[in-house]
Amino acid sequence: RAELDLHNAENTIASHRHEEVAFKPAVDKVNASSKLLADVGMKVRSGKAVIPEEVALKLVFQERGLGRMSERLESLQSQSETTSEIISVQDQELKKARETQALERALAQARKEFSREEAEVYRDGNRLLIRLKAMHFPTGRADVPSASIVLLEKVRSVTEDLEPTNVVVEGHTDERGSGPYNDKLSTARAQTVRQLLGEGGAPTAKIKAVGYGERKPKVKGHTEK
Repeated sequence: RAELDLHNAENTIASHRHEEVAFKPAVDKVNASSKLLADVGMKVRSGKAVIPEEVALKLVFQERGLGRMSERLESLQSQSETTSEIISVQDQELKKARETQALERALAQARKEFSREEAEVYRDGNRLLIRLKAMHFPTGRADVPSASIVLLEKVRSVTEDLEPTNVVVEGHTDERGSGPYNDKLSTARAQTVRQLLGEGGAPTAKIKAVGYGERKPKVKGHTEK
């Protein structure tokens, strides 16, 4: 067969010397036949005893079949790994999109709870911030005015609805007073708010109180939380 394919390829090339498209199939065929001949020849003489040609031919075809199967399995495994990576990325993107969507809904819902005079609600990355504008502590004191209790009730309600991983209460002061004094006062104010939020059911274990003193003033000229 290899000899016949070789003879046919030579004739085809001679007839279409400048037309590769015309003689390429014949060349490919003789190359395949020659490779098969070489493989069978090596198989016939591979052991101490000479293997019959029919048996050698069968063994070559079996090995080739196994080779193709192995290549397909490797290809499928590679595709599976790629698919798994794609799915993993898509899952992460989907999770992030859902978290963003949930945060946007929470933002819209929280804004409904407060008037413009009471608080500002806005988003900072994956955090929801509530700036209490109507939370005015008496000068130099950390006790929450009775008029602000209702405002804290709203904060607690929003917190319970959100079920956040953690809550940070930030305390502030104006620029009056010394730095150390304002730091201590702002921390005391944050701790007071933390305690009141916890008394209403919000777990204080996940509520952190931080005092910034006058380092992060929201509005100059009066004290606030």
